[in-house]
Amino acid sequence: MSYISSVSSDVMAYQPATSSGAVNFTGLGNGTDFNEIIDAQLEAESYTKKNYEAKLAETEACASLLDELITSMGELSNTLDDMNSMSEFLEMAVTSSKDGVSGKVTGDIQEGSHTVEVNQLAQNDVWVNTGVSYSEPTDVVTTVDAVFAFECDGEEISIEVPANTTAQQLVDMINSDPVARDLVSADLLSDGDTLYFRLSSKETGADHAIVLSDTTTLGDYSTTEFENVRTAQNAQIKVDGFPSGADQWMERDSNTVDDVIPGLELTLSDVTEGPVNLTVTCDTEVTKENIESFVEEVNSLIYDIQVLSGRVVTYVEDEESGESMEAYTIDSYALDVVYNDLKSQLSMSVVGFSGEYDTYNALSQIGLYTDTNEGSDTFGQLLINEEELDDALEENPYAVAELLSCENTGISDTRGVQVTSTIDGITTPGAYGFEYIVVGGEIVSAKFNGEPATIDGNTVTAAAGTAAAGMVVEISDLSEGSHSADIRVKEGVVPQLQGAISTWTNAENGTLTTVVTTYDADATKLENDIYYQEERLAKMESDLRRKYSALDGRLAYYTNLQSSLTAMISQTG
Repeated sequence: MSYISSVSSDVMAYQPATSSGAVNFTGLGNGTDFNEIIDAQLEAESYTKKNYEAKLAETEACASLLDELITSMGELSNTLDDMNSMSEFLEMAVTSSKDGVSGKVTGDIQEGSHTVEVNQLAQNDVWVNTGVSYSEPTDVVTTVDAVFAFECDGEEISIEVPANTTAQQLVDMINSDPVARDLVSADLLSDGDTLYFRLSSKETGADHAIVLSDTTTLGDYSTTEFENVRTAQNAQIKVDGFPSGADQWMERDSNTVDDVIPGLELTLSDVTEGPVNLTVTCDTEVTKENIESFVEEVNSLIYDIQVLSGRVVTYVEDEESGESMEAYTIDSYALDVVYNDLKSQLSMSVVGFSGEYDTYNALSQIGLYTDTNEGSDTFGQLLINEEELDDALEENPYAVAELLSCENTGISDTRGVQVTSTIDGITTPGAYGFEYIVVGGEIVSAKFNGEPATIDGNTVTAAAGTAAAGMVVEISDLSEGSHSADIRVKEGVVPQLQGAISTWTNAENGTLTTVVTTYDADATKLENDIYYQEERLAKMESDLRRKYSALDGRLAYYTNLQSSLTAMISQTG
């Protein structure tokens, strides 16, 4: 770098490569611009500060880029919430052969058909006081203090009715009573000319019937004045021919039934003449769209990591020069761990799935594979073989969805041992060896992967703190001796990826958040270093200005002295 003095034609140069570089200048004298000299010295001494500033800019940029990656991972996890269960991933439709019954998928269910027959609908209890009528809502129901009493759902309710209460006021008193308002509703029923008092239970079913009380003292509201125009009753149905007896029926207190066919909610709307056929089918086109959406989201994450780690080179515009420059990259072991972990999840067998018992146990089997062509624009990303995916969806859409979205599902591959429950986030997905010993018809010992478990009759619970913690199995094979069973906890690709994202981005000790914390600490140290350099340079500037001010004063003195001597010499000459 060259530097030209405004008061001299001499070129003054310095070497800013090190803070110890010398600064040379000539031509000192009256009128010298000492600011240039001071600026040049400060510039030479600013090397360390500039180095710190460059490192700070890079550190803050890396931390910011990682924060953006963590944020995008969180957004991806939120998006995957709509794909992390069988019912959300599969688009199942239910068609009915005739009116009276309809169905809606609410959980995991496979394609198939069911029959439902309705003998009677559930209905609520309705009582109308036909013994007295009113021409207006303001008609008085009593001229003396009285009580209107009834019972519903085991609650005895007494409404105190003051003298001169109107029909509408009685309705309002019942509907606002803190107990009655949750159980019944009252209103005034019009036949076109006349108003009648009506009391209805809010819930359907025989157990929600209204029982009018003999303790009522409200005139014209005794039990004999009321007519039960609709009787509380349960719905009566047969599902898939059960119960088989002609006069046998399953009863429910609602016309919405969700506990007879797993994953299917029935809505009863009419009594049927014989069974109604409900057919459950999978809309494979919608399911395929869900898979394509998943692949697109995952590929976006893969690309972001590739760019950030320098595996893919991208360019950005320099804010100062406007020239194109390579984007910041992060050389981080943690980022490499995340990238390799992500690739492993997409290319290896899915956790807990078996090639022997499951239709599919890897994404490659349903037409999803990783692009291994290093010269490709999609290198490292997931690609879809349309034909293979279509074949897999046609053969077994449920197995495809299970591979992608089943969540912490326990299963035993051995008869006589059944997994009844696991706990998501507690029970670790994977394969387990289970052993137990039966003596005299009782289980005396049980272990998961060699870890002792708790025994309660025929139920065995994995110990806390072990990989199998939260798993409960039920044993029906109580033959004498030692037994073993193969147990698996299956975790689909989507929940598995969500779990990995949580591990990478956990606020306390996540793989990536730990790196961000380190960058933040480095940035704080660099800011402190810059501050100390600024203090040093400020003190140096102050010292230099004081020194050159004194020098300037001395030069002025000698300049004036020279002028006086010159004048004296010229006078004597």
